[in-house]
Amino acid sequence: MVDFTGFYSIILFKDADPATPLHPIKRRKLDVCETPAPDDVAFLTPQQTVPKPSPSKAALKTAIAKYKKRWLREKKKENKRSPQKKVQQKHAALEAARDLLKEHLTQDALNLVMAQITAKGRRRKRWSKEVKLYCLSLAYTSTAAYKFLRKTFKIPSIRTLQRMFQQFDVDCGFSPQLFEHLRKESSKMKLKDRYCTICFDEVALTSRLSYHRGHDVVNGFVNFGDFGQSKELGNHGLVFMASGLLSHWKQPLGYFISRNTTPSTMLKELLFQCLALARAAGLIVKGIVCDMGATNQKFLKDLGVDDKSPFIDFNGDKVFVFFDPPHLLKCIRNNLFAHDILVAGQRVSWE
Repeated sequence: MVDFTGFYSIILFKDADPATPLHPIKRRKLDVCETPAPDDVAFLTPQQTVPKPSPSKAALKTAIAKYKKRWLREKKKENKRSPQKKVQQKHAALEAARDLLKEHLTQDALNLVMAQITAKGRRRKRWSKEVKLYCLSLAYTSTAAYKFLRKTFKIPSIRTLQRMFQQFDVDCGFSPQLFEHLRKESSKMKLKDRYCTICFDEVALTSRLSYHRGHDVVNGFVNFGDFGQSKELGNHGLVFMASGLLSHWKQPLGYFISRNTTPSTMLKELLFQCLALARAAGLIVKGIVCDMGATNQKFLKDLGVDDKSPFIDFNGDKVFVFFDPPHLLKCIRNNLFAHDILVAGQRVSWE
């Protein structure tokens, strides 16, 4: 048997200069089936040198290193450009999908479908204004149904929709932001679409105070906007709304908090302010609609409204007054509940 104890202790050297440190190089791997004698093992002594490569091999090695550097440089540039190409390809695919679907879907449905495509795989989603407005109308119709749809479709959360209102300053009174938006929208309308009526009505409220964190104010006191506030707790809300006369659109204009019903003198000031702001916004007000409350009747009587002249003269324009037909029917029903009526000599009773 051959003894390899001395063989594994051999160190191969590649430097021939005795003054320089000696660096070991890798040993040659032995085949298991091979049994070489110690005399057959080739090794370098410190006096021997590694043979230099031929000039052609050296030139080829230099050319390979040069082209490798160039390839790495081009690859680095390509990696920088690849995200832009991916974004361009993604936008092109989305536009192709939009062009294919817009012939078969309505605009709201198309925006919702495209939102499902773009929101895939994104943790923090960005919704377009059109999608948020459409989802806001869905949530306003039924909050429970909207929460049920969120289990299937990728749509904004309720909190996301609530943040939209934080951008608007909607306090008691007529909001300048709202009328500025109304002015921009009315400029796009046709002439017939700008004809409208102003409706106002009161509703009973529960007296209580609430703190508005965003504005750092306490709400719940009597507040008439530009016409002053008081320290009394309010229990009635007065709301003004514009409604299209020849087209189907509605827009709340402002609200006020009062103690009991709004006085007729204050109601007159608020109505004239509303008419002036609506005209400045480009709307053409042809009528006002209210119920037959005692305050409203006194307010209209002070303005000279009667069956012979059922209109208000506002800066030279006639604004006609209409009592709310559903309220008239309700008043007839209440009278039939409380009293009997004689018709052609015969008694009419609800019983």
